[in-house]
Amino acid sequence: MQKTPLPLMSLLIIAAILGPAPLIASDGPPKIVLRSYLPPGICQYSDAALAVSVTGTPPLYYQWRYNSQDMAGETNSSIILKNVQPLADPDSALGPGSLEGYYDIVITNALGSITSAPPWLLYVAPVARVLTISISQSNAMVAWRGGQPPYYVERTADLAAGTWEPVTAPSNETNATVPIGPGTAFYRVMGSGSCNR
Repeated sequence: MQKTPLPLMSLLIIAAILGPAPLIASDGPPKIVLRSYLPPGICQYSDAALAVSVTGTPPLYYQWRYNSQDMAGETNSSIILKNVQPLADPDSALGPGSLEGYYDIVITNALGSITSAPPWLLYVAPVARVLTISISQSNAMVAWRGGQPPYYVERTADLAAGTWEPVTAPSNETNATVPIGPGTAFYRVMGSGSCNR
């Protein structure tokens, strides 16, 4: 029985279904799989983590980078960005922090290297920080910066209870006069975003 050759269109369809031959991930240059993701906005003063899973011929060497520059000592498969800070208005009161920007990792072995792409963007949502408090007999003048307007000031008499009440109306101003009531109270500045102090 004579075999009839398949028409060219049939061969193309079969090739499209089968696809290219699979790559053997454990033998060759490194390949990267991201294991953790940065959320769209991380609150200022928080920590953020990035981690990758890598396959390739060992040994594998890691180098994390910030804005395409090597980060000293960051040579593991994961990194913790501590005390994250916005680039435009960083606060060093708690010590140096990781600045927002682009982070990636270069992984190398004897057969080649690979850079994670695209780089991961760390965007930091700023927090309203109190700068000064001036107290008179019945009022306190509070000034702050950062955060996202509108702002308002809240008060509680019991931190453990977690019940706060507003003492100023929402405003775009970065200062407020707060009436001081009898007894001990705690105050905080709130912004419109989810990151507050």
